[in-house]
Amino acid sequence: MSVVADKPQHLEALEQANRIRFYRADVKRAIASLPRSAGLVEAAAKLDDPVLDRMTVSELLLSVNRVGPAAVRAFCYRAGITGGKRIGSLTARQVHVLREVLS
Repeated sequence: MSVVADKPQHLEALEQANRIRFYRADVKRAIASLPRSAGLVEAAAKLDDPVLDRMTVSELLLSVNRVGPAAVRAFCYRAGITGGKRIGSLTARQVHVLREVLS
């Protein structure tokens, strides 16, 4: 009888964390490669991505080309949220308002 040795749990968790980190980096890189207006639209579209739930709103918006901390604060102020809020903790109304502000 052969026993298949599974990976230890900590290695599986590490691989999963790395996949998420690489995916988030790819998303930010793709948004950064777009012009500002298209990048804002793409960032607004990514608000529903469950993999990005732990990312902050400011981290996502700062990846947009030509958007700095002052612009992020202005977007968040108009949406009535803070930049440090995590995407996954936004309510449906906050996501809707933020999308309107970004478009």
